[in-house]
Amino acid sequence: MSQSHTDTQTERNANEAGATGARSGLVLETQPTLKPTLLSLAGVILGGLVVVGFLFLNPTLLGAAERTEIAANLVVILTAIGAGRLLTRLYVLTKTRYVVTPNAVRREYSLLYKTFSRELPLARLRSLELRRSRIEAIFGIGSVAFLTGSVAQSPAHLEFANVPRPERVRRTVRDRLPRDTA
Repeated sequence: MSQSHTDTQTERNANEAGATGARSGLVLETQPTLKPTLLSLAGVILGGLVVVGFLFLNPTLLGAAERTEIAANLVVILTAIGAGRLLTRLYVLTKTRYVVTPNAVRREYSLLYKTFSRELPLARLRSLELRRSRIEAIFGIGSVAFLTGSVAQSPAHLEFANVPRPERVRRTVRDRLPRDTA
């Protein structure tokens, strides 16, 4: 199933849940996109293959052929480690979901039969931040960060990273923030 189809289905489910009202308590639900991580994975693998190919085409590049072979093996190992980390990140991203309820924002993910969840109440939010790099803007993604507390209190931080249409997430949360009555 494609990521855009999953996003559309998730939005449809959130809209249906919103239509049912307080019964479900779900305002918005989305998942992080896999595009940046997939591009990084492709870059690591392609870069590793290019460097190893260059080293094998020039066996005396580093002096003796043995040194070049050792360097090529090191590049293969580093490429495998980098690819492994990115594959792990892809797995975690497929298990992650971002939820906005009428009273809180929450990031949840499941990993090896364990569920992790972090929730911040909307009433305690002090800062809402939208961050996008140029590349993220091209892909229509970004990160929305939430911060609670102040200098006197211990601040809590929660981030929805690589979220599709981050403006929509920020607007949805901002519209649900309690209004000051002072």
